Amino acid sequence: MDMLMKKKVILYKGQISTIECENIEEALEKLIFLDSIVYTQESLLNDREMDGQDATCFNLVNEFRDNLKSKAIVTLQLHDILGFIQSQDSHEAVIKNLIFDDEKMLGFSQRYLWDLSICFKPNPDIIMDLLKRFQKNNNIPEKVKETMILSIASIAYRLSQLNGYKVKVLKDVEEAIINNLDYAKGEEKYQFFRALKILKSPNTIPKLLDVIEKGTPKEGVLSWKIIKSLPKEYWGENVLKAAKKTFFQLNKRHDSSSRTIAAELMLETNITEQNLKDMFHYLGSNDTSFEIKQYVYQNIRMKADECQLFRRMVLNIISSDPFLNNYSTLAPRGMSTALSRNFLSSDSSNGSLVSLQELKSGIVKRGSVNIVMKKNDAIKEIFSLGLFSGGLSSFMSSNGNENDLEDEESANAGMELSVLGTQLRPFLFFSGQGEIMGHVWSGTASEKTPAYQVSK
Repeated sequence: MDMLMKKKVILYKGQISTIECENIEEALEKLIFLDSIVYTQESLLNDREMDGQDATCFNLVNEFRDNLKSKAIVTLQLHDILGFIQSQDSHEAVIKNLIFDDEKMLGFSQRYLWDLSICFKPNPDIIMDLLKRFQKNNNIPEKVKETMILSIASIAYRLSQLNGYKVKVLKDVEEAIINNLDYAKGEEKYQFFRALKILKSPNTIPKLLDVIEKGTPKEGVLSWKIIKSLPKEYWGENVLKAAKKTFFQLNKRHDSSSRTIAAELMLETNITEQNLKDMFHYLGSNDTSFEIKQYVYQNIRMKADECQLFRRMVLNIISSDPFLNNYSTLAPRGMSTALSRNFLSSDSSNGSLVSLQELKSGIVKRGSVNIVMKKNDAIKEIFSLGLFSGGLSSFMSSNGNENDLEDEESANAGMELSVLGTQLRPFLFFSGQGEIMGHVWSGTASEKTPAYQVSK
């Protein structure tokens, strides 16, 4: 990193400062010094002289001596700074010292890739370099490899939002993800679905609709999540037809999560009165998927609270049909929920907290808490915390009527975290019945573990 240290840039009290160093050791010393200065800055003010508080600054001497014995303390933070700079020089400096296929550097590798993914000034050369390494290096650990492809997708998406971006770069990334998806087997495919969700390319819609039609139930769920993440203007007639087929299961059986996502998508578009009426008739049907009914009903109520025009259409449908205008239809069983609460209202923008929970046999199968900002017709998801589980029906009592394809899935549960549109690699709590029973018998299921530690 020697060549970089001569023009290292950091943020200090809101101002840009430049550190000129000849080597990494000197840079670390100066970074530690500045950090300690920030910590004791109140004691260094002129009006604190001779009042006793300025004496605390003498602790800086021993503190520096101790910290310099272990430079690894700030090495991760240094990777944060270099990743966010995202210049060609900074990237070359990191790559010179960072070995992606070294298990001992797994933490540093993931940390740097995460930092690259949230930078708002994407560098197309860095995208192509990472893509080349991803495709040619087969010895990269699986955790790092997934983080890498997610970061590549995130940087490419941010690049696509800029005027005059390089179309070829985005096309190369899209083709690489699709090709890897086609050749991957089993659960290895899931990381490429997550990458497509981050990439948000409308060109992938035909591929996703084909997967929904021909793929496994789990792949169908992931495909609908990707389509749902795209801007609404890309939900064309072909998407709405597929959503209707999925929700009402007109072509084949679908996973319950696919059906609820398809219902959300239909409700968020300018749904026709006939389609909405069909939804209400489904709520009054003999289908025993009570959680799906409850989830759809809660979403209808949530949208009716937000949109007066939609509310009038709902009331008109209910009042004109005796079959719908009764307690049996409008009070479905189930504990699934959907709600939205405003936490910010101003002339410039509005903020809301959206909470969705789809349950299965009393367990959250798919849940999320999203912080969403709105300005006119523009909607931006700032933060999303999601929980998921599957294959746990055998551990819970059931009424025996629910029949879901999810029963074919192995036991699993985890958490998903998305910040400013960038999704981190999922944090798995357990995968397989062996792991969950191991937690039960050892008692570790009740121990609290930070999510970021689980991801390492």
